Amino acid sequence: MTENVDESLQKLGIRRITHPTKDEIRDAYHRVDTTELNDVWESYITGKQSWHPWETYSPPNLKVLRYSDIRVYHRNSVPCQCGHDLTVERLSVDYSIFEAGNYAGYDSTEHCYAFRGQRRLLDDFLDRAEVLFEKEEVKSALVGPVGISIPFSGFPSGWKFEEFAMHAETIMCLLFLASNDKDPLDFEGLAIEAETEPDSDADSDFLR
Repeated sequence: MTENVDESLQKLGIRRITHPTKDEIRDAYHRVDTTELNDVWESYITGKQSWHPWETYSPPNLKVLRYSDIRVYHRNSVPCQCGHDLTVERLSVDYSIFEAGNYAGYDSTEHCYAFRGQRRLLDDFLDRAEVLFEKEEVKSALVGPVGISIPFSGFPSGWKFEEFAMHAETIMCLLFLASNDKDPLDFEGLAIEAETEPDSDADSDFLR
């Protein structure tokens, strides 16, 4: 049964890893369909997806959310009652499943840490969870694609393909914990602290 579920998830580009390392999670990302990425890359190198020279691109940072603002849906067994194979949603934002995201948080119901955002931000998320990997507290992980996301104003010109892909590709990652400790990384505290700082969010990126 588990093997069939994993095979079904893999067809969607979703990988499940037991007791993963950070490198295994990074390597787990799989492009299901390269056509869309190649199409937007072609638009980029021909100048259709580039910023005007006088504008400046500010890459979004990873935003840490409170418990009440994040919800995770995933399929770990059949039948699935959630209606999603893998989804990370921000509850305070309407239609957040159509946005790139660029956030992370702790889902107290699923007892996992969740990430959704530009592929380049995955390292930031994993670095924040470093202590969990050191203590072998990550029981399993799910990694999967979301889609291609381009800011309304486009990207700066001059990037090579991989740098472009790291910004354009949006992915999700769940880290399920082995212990019963609630939010051992204290993402809730980090989120509350960030709420007192000036809002520095970049303009929203919508999936294409």
